[in-house]
Amino acid sequence: MEVELKLDGKSVLKARIRVSSLIEAIASAIAAEDHEDAESTPITPAQATELLSRVDTKSARFLKRIAENNGFIEWEEMQEIFDIDDDWNEYSTRFGKGITRALRNITGGNRDKLIYWDDKNWEEDSKVRVDGMALQSLREASGYL
Repeated sequence: MEVELKLDGKSVLKARIRVSSLIEAIASAIAAEDHEDAESTPITPAQATELLSRVDTKSARFLKRIAENNGFIEWEEMQEIFDIDDDWNEYSTRFGKGITRALRNITGGNRDKLIYWDDKNWEEDSKVRVDGMALQSLREASGYL
């Protein structure tokens, strides 16, 4: 599809647009509005697919498990997936940092985050989570939608 933008009768932009990309962008924008209070940075299904391909095998399995669980994973299962002891730093300095770095390389945002948890209630609720559009996209990229 070709589009042309005119200002005061003068053509200022002519472009060729892939309709499928335009539809995906509009759908993503609409979905993002539905999840404005989400903790996780919104990403598209294409970005989620790219994220899964950029991270190591254990991190991809971890993210797919969060998608399968509809947005969360328990600490005990994280320890199993990552083959780590009861030390949060083993996760955060290796795998968590790698996931965040890959996400930020894809989105270009230096403060973007995918995974979050509740520090105050960790003893009673030892889960990490992904929510909003990021979860929806991760579920789609993982084959759970």
